[in-house]
Amino acid sequence: MNKITQLIEICRDGTVIDEAMTIEDVIALEGNEKVVEVRWRNGSHSISIRDDCGLWVKIVAGGSFVAVSRYDESGKHAMFVFNANGTQRFQLPNVQIINGKSEDGEFLWIEEPYTKSANVFRAIFERVSDHSQWWLDINAESGEAVRVHEAR
Repeated sequence: MNKITQLIEICRDGTVIDEAMTIEDVIALEGNEKVVEVRWRNGSHSISIRDDCGLWVKIVAGGSFVAVSRYDESGKHAMFVFNANGTQRFQLPNVQIINGKSEDGEFLWIEEPYTKSANVFRAIFERVSDHSQWWLDINAESGEAVRVHEAR
């Protein structure tokens, strides 16, 4: 079985956010602590990813991948994709093609994609040259941007 189930996010103060909670439930939680650990089940296996600097996590539609925004070794926000079994599939480079040109930038967070597909998620990318933000719909299998659009 290669599906992510029972995903929970654990905040620095120990507060647990589970996948059944609504945005309103999360907002109503006491405090405003960062998520520092994510756990899920893959069949009979328990998987955990931890980062004391904080994580932003999204199960990719289809349940075979999880997208994780966290800091890389250089201290910049970076986007990673993990397989359901917890192995890192890839890290997206902080250089992306925008309007046909290679652009330096940084991944900020994850949203629902415009492109509805079983293996696609949306990453928000901030271009260094002008701080503009771009929606990149990313295929979690290949790492390819299937749609790039300026956020307004």
